Amino acid sequence: MDEGYLNISRDELDLETTLEVGQTFSWYRLSEGTLYDGEGNKYFTTSNGNVLILWQEDDKLFYKATGGMEEQIEKRFYLNDSLRDIKEGLRGKDEILDKALDSYKGLRLLKDDFFPCLISYLCSPQMRIPRIKKMFNGIAERYGDKINVDGRTFLQFPNVEQLSKASEEDLRDLGIGYRAKYVVRTVKQILDGLVVPEKLFKMDYREAHGEIKKLFGVGNKVADCVLLFGVGKLEAFPVDTWIKKAVKKYYPEKYDKNYLRLGDNFRDYFGEKKVGYAQEYLFHYIRNQESNL
Repeated sequence: MDEGYLNISRDELDLETTLEVGQTFSWYRLSEGTLYDGEGNKYFTTSNGNVLILWQEDDKLFYKATGGMEEQIEKRFYLNDSLRDIKEGLRGKDEILDKALDSYKGLRLLKDDFFPCLISYLCSPQMRIPRIKKMFNGIAERYGDKINVDGRTFLQFPNVEQLSKASEEDLRDLGIGYRAKYVVRTVKQILDGLVVPEKLFKMDYREAHGEIKKLFGVGNKVADCVLLFGVGKLEAFPVDTWIKKAVKKYYPEKYDKNYLRLGDNFRDYFGEKKVGYAQEYLFHYIRNQESNL
């Protein structure tokens, strides 16, 4: 494996916070599960048969990688964007957001591979993060490839062709429940070309939002989650139960029953290229302040 490090302060990237708050299901601690044995402060992801391992020490982000995956670090974590500048651009908008920004230093948005991101959020309705992770891992273990590197075996989520071998009954046996029909039909729709993932990256946010909703089981919130975390549309503002409660409590003048109009209110308020960050900070702050809602 290739090895090296990047110089980056924890104020610009706190790896543990970024990977543990629930925006991704494609990263693992190296010590998780029976397939992995190693240091708990190291994280890995896999893509196209290759592995990327990351960990932090002081102001250095260390990596081990195969297949040139180290070249994806900046893209996956938007490291070319200054988090300090993003947060300063949001600071002073209102008290609740300022508290959220102060509570999560180094929390960055990230971008996962599209297909694993899509399937993870199809599994997310009415589910807590540990349960989603368990379902996601079950699919990966049953239908994905195992990557062997340096005496370790790493799990890789299946591609669309591999997952097409799963029936609804198969997925229900893995504990996916009623969401199994979302996964099976969405996989078929992608294979049939109803939605071409590569085209989503070239569309503007509004067009991509309408396009991805053609997939079975993809509603407004799931569409925004996948666009934000799997396509890189920073204009997305996912509205789930927590955000809806926060809006009604702290931003009642911006509430709208129409999903896209509500999002537009916050795109105008926070800025189109910052609203995804604002949502991420608000979501995790509000979720951890449940007793106040």
